[in-house]
Amino acid sequence: MTQLEAARKGIITPEMERVAIRENVTPEFIRQEVARGRLVIPANKRHLAGSGGLPPGSNGSSRTYPTEPVGHPGARPNARFWVNQTVAQRWQLIQDPNYMRGERAPKRLDPTGIGRCITTKINANIGASPVQSSLEQEVQKLRWAQKYGADTVMDLSTGGDLAACRQAIIDHSTVPIGTVPIYSMIVGRNIEDLTYDVILREIERQAQQGVDYFTIHA
Repeated sequence: MTQLEAARKGIITPEMERVAIRENVTPEFIRQEVARGRLVIPANKRHLAGSGGLPPGSNGSSRTYPTEPVGHPGARPNARFWVNQTVAQRWQLIQDPNYMRGERAPKRLDPTGIGRCITTKINANIGASPVQSSLEQEVQKLRWAQKYGADTVMDLSTGGDLAACRQAIIDHSTVPIGTVPIYSMIVGRNIEDLTYDVILREIERQAQQGVDYFTIHA
């Protein structure tokens, strides 16, 4: 079940609850905005589970959340004062030597909401090129993007092992990861040779890796 399907059935998902906490509003407000199509929560189940591209286990999506917020719109009354510590927490994570050596991957996604009635989000574009390609460099770019507060990151790689680079980025990211699937589709073929099957297979393959959202050229 997708976030949209759940919202329209009146179900508040754990991801909606987390976004509500981060946005200082109630989970019901987030559910209503998702149901209206004015808010999205890009959250692939495999990225949520931190499964490194593998099917998540039965307990892979268990998460704990900080204190509930106060604020508006839809704020919960009598809740304790809440401060968004996301950037500070990322700084602490980046300074961890084990994280910098990549020894704490794969990461679990910390769900983020994007929509009209919540805070503005910042996206960072990274990616390897045919001129220079290195998994280590791309993971390092991701770490810097998270350190300085990027809410989402897009892997726009066009060179090297695209699948391996994509997986490394997902495995090291706590923010939603997006891609442009057509970049992988045209490797080794002319754009005129693209078919519906090629397009759908590539989108499915990347979704199975844990990609949270796509830019679709159609």
